[in-house]
Amino acid sequence: MTTAIEGAAAPQRGWTVRRNLFVYTLLFSLPILLLLGLALWSYGEAERRNLENSARDAAQRIAYAAEREVGALLATVDVLAASPYLRSGDLVSFHAEARDLLERRGIVTVLRTPDGQQVVNPRRPFGDPLPVTILEEDAEALRTGAAVVTNLFTGSVSGDSIFAAVTPIFEDSEPRWLLSVNYSERRLQGIVDAAQLPVAWTGAIVDRAGTIMARNRDPERFVGTRATQDLIDATTGEGGTWLGFTADGQRVFGAYARIPSAGWRVAVGVRRADLASPVRRSVGILAGLGAGLLLLSASLGLIAERRIAAPVRALQRQAEALGRRDVGPPLATGLREVDDVSRALADATADLREKNRTLDILNRAGTTLAQEIEPDRVAQVVIEEASRLVGAAYGAFFERVVDDRGEEAWRLFALTGAPKEAFTRFGMPRATTLFTPTFQGHGVIRSDDVLHDPRYGSHGGLPEGHLPVRSYLAIPVVSGKGQILGALLFGHPVPGRFGLREERLIGGFAGQAAIALGRAHLFQAAQQEIENRRAAEAALEQASRDAQARAAETAAILGQLAEGVIVTDPDGRIVFVNEAAARLHGVAKLDIAPEDYTRSYSLLTMEGEPHPVEDLPLYRAVRHAETVNDARWRIRRPDGTELVVVGGARPVFGPDGARLGSVLTLRDDTARHRSEAELQRLNTILSEQAAELAESNDELQRYAYIVSHDLRSPLVNVMGFTSELRSLRDELLEAGARPAGDPERQRTIEEFDEALRFIQAATTKMEGLIAAILKLSREGRRRLEAERVDMSALIGDLAAAMQHQVEEAEATLEIVEPLPDLVADRLALSQIFGNLLDNAVKYLDPARPGHIRIDGAKSGGKIVYRVSDNGRGIDPKDHGRVFELFRRAGTQDRPGEGIGLAHVRTLVRAMGGRIELDSAPGKGTTFIVTLPAVALAARPAAE
Repeated sequence: MTTAIEGAAAPQRGWTVRRNLFVYTLLFSLPILLLLGLALWSYGEAERRNLENSARDAAQRIAYAAEREVGALLATVDVLAASPYLRSGDLVSFHAEARDLLERRGIVTVLRTPDGQQVVNPRRPFGDPLPVTILEEDAEALRTGAAVVTNLFTGSVSGDSIFAAVTPIFEDSEPRWLLSVNYSERRLQGIVDAAQLPVAWTGAIVDRAGTIMARNRDPERFVGTRATQDLIDATTGEGGTWLGFTADGQRVFGAYARIPSAGWRVAVGVRRADLASPVRRSVGILAGLGAGLLLLSASLGLIAERRIAAPVRALQRQAEALGRRDVGPPLATGLREVDDVSRALADATADLREKNRTLDILNRAGTTLAQEIEPDRVAQVVIEEASRLVGAAYGAFFERVVDDRGEEAWRLFALTGAPKEAFTRFGMPRATTLFTPTFQGHGVIRSDDVLHDPRYGSHGGLPEGHLPVRSYLAIPVVSGKGQILGALLFGHPVPGRFGLREERLIGGFAGQAAIALGRAHLFQAAQQEIENRRAAEAALEQASRDAQARAAETAAILGQLAEGVIVTDPDGRIVFVNEAAARLHGVAKLDIAPEDYTRSYSLLTMEGEPHPVEDLPLYRAVRHAETVNDARWRIRRPDGTELVVVGGARPVFGPDGARLGSVLTLRDDTARHRSEAELQRLNTILSEQAAELAESNDELQRYAYIVSHDLRSPLVNVMGFTSELRSLRDELLEAGARPAGDPERQRTIEEFDEALRFIQAATTKMEGLIAAILKLSREGRRRLEAERVDMSALIGDLAAAMQHQVEEAEATLEIVEPLPDLVADRLALSQIFGNLLDNAVKYLDPARPGHIRIDGAKSGGKIVYRVSDNGRGIDPKDHGRVFELFRRAGTQDRPGEGIGLAHVRTLVRAMGGRIELDSAPGKGTTFIVTLPAVALAARPAAE
């Protein structure tokens, strides 16, 4: 008998028990050593963290102190900004106040103009020439209107390194002064010195530009110089730490804090060598303790080796005997672990033999099932190998069958361990409480003794002649999609034959059986599918020939139709375009997808825009099965011409309801569309003219009322004062007899003169009204002559003629060129825009610089001109009033008769346009004139 497993590798030499115990003892001591090291390391780290935290605290303390100093500086500048001397402009007194502040508290106050010119500096007598000082922070102070703290800079008068708080002082919302309160950098140096940092530490205050403002070590050398780049880059937040260098080259751990009100940084650096010293001390202590602990561990290892080596050697001899199949009694060495291993070796040998047997069965079954493609043969292999696997005396494979009515039944598929008649003579399995869970796919069912199982016997127990079953095991066979294919049932005449091991084995085997059976059924179905497909292909080929013949007939018929016809397949792709449709489009494209209808056939909306494909009749029929009638759209043909077409689309279905395709019919509707458009245009013109006539009638009524009212008013005055003169006649005659200096005579003469003045004023007013009416009458009878007008040139001439008025008003006039040209009456346009420009200059607001702007733009078939100003504006309630004859709005402090805007509106309407107004008091006025690009036929302006 051989003593080695055939094919096994030669045993390798390993460590002896003595060496292992020695090593393990040393390893057991490592946790203690690690704990000691961890404790010492933690102590060293704690010391280092204390130093780091101290550095953070020191930076924060200095930052707090500096923040208080900056706060005092800001408070001082705010107090000085409220000085009554500044508000009253008494700079001499303010200079004295600043001089006193310098002498008492050492605070330097500087007053500058917004451009940086110093006007007050207490270091110089008032009135002495002072320099210009421009600080980087001036712009921010003027922009925000708040006090700003500066970086470190050199005073232009003292020459010292200083910093300051700068605040603007405004007068009538405009910046008047820049007030600065300057502190010497020695104030910050005092804060750093007061922190009493350790000698080896470096502390500094750095401004926003990276300049050192104060430093505890060598301040004379480093204050005013630039901080290291790593400090500038690493200290951008509100606080934190970094690793870097000091200005004198020392490697440090740095902590910093932000001074919020100034944006400066406080940095405190601790030499990295000082941080590492606690850790180095801990490492030295750890080395000494480790050496002693290793020596003690080696001694303990030698003692343990003597107590363990002998039992291990005995265990080795037993293992060698097992390798030779020579199984002896378990060892009794007195070492519990060795004895337990000895017993486990014997048990493992028996278990290994059983597992090898199971593995052989599974391998053989897997190989066989992989090769079988017949369902009956697969079922037989499954039940035979499964019965061997679980050690069953009988095994049956029942198949689930569903008939044409959807009713379920179970039939015996395969059997082992008993003749087929042992099952078939009892008919189909019954739905007992023992069978039902398996047939419904609930998992493994196991019973150690079915005769004493409460689930057994619901149908009277075992029938006479049934196989003697006591142990029972069953599992459903379920496909990967959850479909129940069948069930495996196992029995044995001895109770308690099946256990958890058999449950696990049969669970995995059932899955393998489901795969093999599914593959066999799939192969069977594939064979049937191949036969069916061949028959279907032959029928399809014949149907295709028939369809081609019918399609040729249909195409011949559709090609003769006068209307255009386009046909699609079920997916919406165009498959047919008849000759009429090709003539309409100027092109015939096939195999066009629904999403490409618009692009491929150049389809437009009635407005001339690319037609949204989802709104096309054919697309709606294809994608939504809609029937669309009497739709209109445009077609742009390849030669650039456009047609208007009318048509409809509908889906086409077969006798079985299946979609066969869709059909679009269309015809040329261009001529009718043009007739309708012309009719609509004429109706629109008539409607507009009717509206204009109605508005003109309303205006004529208002005009008649105004004329009658305004003419009656001076006549009433004339009549009234004529009566007054008549009543004064006797008094005049009597007064004429009185002496020249008589008071009664003088009173009568004054009353007579006053009556004559009122009569003269009323007569003058009536004369002006009559002249204005005559002027409007003459303009109304003039016929408008249409011509192409260069509006940029016309408005430019008007602006040049008014240049003197514009300059007198200290205003500017802007023409946004080019202005759109139009065909209209040149004189009428000159009168319209001349009146609008004259009004714009006349009613500018003297409180602000005047600005008048003229622009224009095309809008469809119209042109819109806008005349805008920033003048006094018109109250919304007077917007309609200003266009009425002899009506004016607002304060009447400018000469005028109230006919200008009425005349403008009459001319605009005569040319088929309209004038609108957008205005509000204090916001200026915009007149919007809308005219047709081509004027209507010439007609009198008053029509």
